[in-house]
Amino acid sequence: MEMPKVSSSPYMNMDVINKASQNSSLSGADSGRMTVSGAVAKTAALSGVVAFCVLLPLFFDMSAGVSNTLAAICGIAAIAMVIAMIFNQKIAKYIAIPYAVCEGLFISGLVLSINAYYPGVALEALLATVALLAAVSISYKTGLIKVNEVFMSTFKIMTFGFIGLLVLNILTIFVFKDLGNQLFSLTGSGFIGIGVTLFLLVYGSFSLVLDIATAEQGELQGADKDFEWYCAVSLLITVVYIYIQMLRLFVQIAATMNRD
Repeated sequence: MEMPKVSSSPYMNMDVINKASQNSSLSGADSGRMTVSGAVAKTAALSGVVAFCVLLPLFFDMSAGVSNTLAAICGIAAIAMVIAMIFNQKIAKYIAIPYAVCEGLFISGLVLSINAYYPGVALEALLATVALLAAVSISYKTGLIKVNEVFMSTFKIMTFGFIGLLVLNILTIFVFKDLGNQLFSLTGSGFIGIGVTLFLLVYGSFSLVLDIATAEQGELQGADKDFEWYCAVSLLITVVYIYIQMLRLFVQIAATMNRD
């Protein structure tokens, strides 16, 4: 069955695939074309870099202050690299490892801060993330989840909801912060915060499916070999996003239980 030409995450879309396919056609070398297995291998390698960098501060026995400062700097650098890659896919192979390093150090600072208040939550969130990734991947490969018009329409609606939550979250921080009204506490504990995080996890799962589908579409259309790096970075972005949301969910649940 022919896969519909879809646009997945902002950093993976059919326009990008078509450009990569054109580059491969110009090169005329079959060996220079991407494969899904190549993209997966690169994603695994980058995930290993992230894992190593998460543990790196422990080797140097960094203080919480230094780790948090480093995490903030790396978080900003990672965002800048993603934005740059959106506008120029060709730089993906050059920023892949630096991006993975920055994400690892960012997560490390986040985990150290959270473990100080909720020991063990980071590991629980990691296990839950792996389980979710496996469930989504298997569901897609077995055909339980299909990228069709209904799927895409749902994803587009969720994207509007995602953007709306970002705007509302900004209002929560800068406008409603003095009201002390938990109704606007989208990042806090409680049922509202947990519900928002569950929505964000579903959105991340949809993005993961579309990233995998886009990688497959890239192979079918004969995208050039460098497109594997683009797919790998894009998949890593989604995986990290899911882990951060899962970590947030476990913290919210723990905070809600402690409060009750």
